[in-house]
Amino acid sequence: MLNTTTDQVSVSDTQTKSPRLWIPERVLFTPAALDEDWGQQMQQLSLQLTLIVMLFSLVLKNA
Repeated sequence: MLNTTTDQVSVSDTQTKSPRLWIPERVLFTPAALDEDWGQQMQQLSLQLTLIVMLFSLVLKNA
């Protein structure tokens, strides 16, 4: 266990690597999102990155 008052941490232990860019494998769009300019832009970017693009629609049935 590291006791910060008495133990020392080496410089190499504190150096961090640059974070890796996270890109999702698939993207889910609602019809309302695609009605907006920003939603269409996100869809185009997703297609350019060859991500799996899914359209979410909810169908309600009357009981």
